[in-house]
Amino acid sequence: MYGDPHVIVQSDDEEAVCFKVDDQDGAVISLIQDTQEGLAVNGGLKQAGQNSIRLESVYVKSPSGLEIEIDCNWIILSRDGIQLESFTFEDSLSVGMDDVHLDIESRADSKKNGVYVTIPSYVNDREIKMHVAIKNGKDAMRFSLRDASGLPTKGLGGIIGEAIIPRDYKVTKEGHIIVGGETISNTQATRDSNNDCLYIADRADVERFLGHPVSDFRVNGKFMMPATLLDNQGPK
Repeated sequence: MYGDPHVIVQSDDEEAVCFKVDDQDGAVISLIQDTQEGLAVNGGLKQAGQNSIRLESVYVKSPSGLEIEIDCNWIILSRDGIQLESFTFEDSLSVGMDDVHLDIESRADSKKNGVYVTIPSYVNDREIKMHVAIKNGKDAMRFSLRDASGLPTKGLGGIIGEAIIPRDYKVTKEGHIIVGGETISNTQATRDSNNDCLYIADRADVERFLGHPVSDFRVNGKFMMPATLLDNQGPK
């Protein structure tokens, strides 16, 4: 969020929904998890002013066990904590390792440097594509799931995983979000080169959309899985 949403989620045939992830400084939050297959995507949060929390890092663990740590300056590939390779954002680059393909966008070639992370599906012949955008000059990121067609249709956790599986929130013509039998009307359409989503502005409404407080999605390490939530109340 550099004043923008931290995460963007989209269900099939529905408008994308975006929101800020607000929790304590230093928290690591689960974005997507599949405990059965070993896929984990987490986000690290950082205090950036009295009332501002930024997404400052993203951690991806692929089903093969490759660990990708992304911050505003580096992309580090490792396995079991042992570093294998590292990259900066100085040059655009396309590189593959194990079951992960990276397309790095350099500062020179893009308004905002960033990286696409693509993992082949383990349930069909599609792929899982994620994007991390970084605003130049600020330690702030935005995470979006660009292609969820390679993810399973059940068993996902994390903030984004629970928002898209099951795919059951609805957006009305007026831009209201219907979820869990309730209507979230305090939304703002965001349309520019960086966003194309319906922004949930209020923290309480974000929790209503997720079905849990954001703090319920905390994990104890960069590539850790969260404990199973006892009452899985993602968007219904």
